[in-house]
Amino acid sequence: MIQTNLVFLIYILGITTTILFSTLTDHEKYGWVIPSASIFMMWAFYSFAWICSYVSPPKHYVIFVMALMILIGYISIKTNLLDLSGVHSSTLLGLTIMIFGGLKWFFILLSFYIVGCIFTRYKYDYKSSLGIAEERKGKRGYANVFGNGLAGTICAIIYGISHSISTLTGSFFLLMAFIGSIATATGDTMASEIGQTYKGHTVLITNLKPVNPGTNGGISVLGELSALSGSFIICFVALVSNLPINNLSSLAAIVCGSFIGVNIDSVLGATIEDKYLNNGLVNLIATSMGGLFTVLIYLMIG
Repeated sequence: MIQTNLVFLIYILGITTTILFSTLTDHEKYGWVIPSASIFMMWAFYSFAWICSYVSPPKHYVIFVMALMILIGYISIKTNLLDLSGVHSSTLLGLTIMIFGGLKWFFILLSFYIVGCIFTRYKYDYKSSLGIAEERKGKRGYANVFGNGLAGTICAIIYGISHSISTLTGSFFLLMAFIGSIATATGDTMASEIGQTYKGHTVLITNLKPVNPGTNGGISVLGELSALSGSFIICFVALVSNLPINNLSSLAAIVCGSFIGVNIDSVLGATIEDKYLNNGLVNLIATSMGGLFTVLIYLMIG
């Protein structure tokens, strides 16, 4: 017998997917994509739940997260932090992470969002006067949301499935990869938004030649320190959330792995961004690598 909680979750995911694709899709040319995407999302989640005997979270958890995401979405629209596609994308990723990882995982993602919002507006007028501020007054869309959050979402989905299959191990490493990817996204955002305001020496990461602040691939002392600060913030939130990373090896792996991920982003920015990849794909690669290096470093020192 199908649990009512599962039906409720499938319904919510279907609605969220419908709204997201309605925002992104040309209804006249590609209207068929909207119901197709919604049906696929509901089928995929039901299949995972059925095969893995997944126990869905209580309805009040889902309602709480949905209410919180609606509030955040409303504030984001009013303050020009996200466009509609960004709001719906973040709702979909946030809900998925909560379902498969739990509320503690969701709060890690939420922390990144809050930090990103704060520092996107940091000295915005000054950055705008130099022509290096985020476009559209810092308003971000679905590409930025998926670029920064998709790697972590995949970790959460696999984590949720692994908890229901006794033969699949490595749940802790998935948690580490998740935190590492979000720490990378946070560190990269802080490095970019704060580092651009640095009036000191900025160099290109690939050849260390001087460049103007805001140049893709440019790094500075302030930017690198800001990247580390972003990692520390996520580690602090994970500790406060009582996630099982309360030893020095775990924390060191997250900080080091995410720092590597941030600098991979800079290398890609200096070499192939704009030529072959857009910013969203660069962010996705960097956050994925940040999560991977977090796990590898932990395996070496843990």
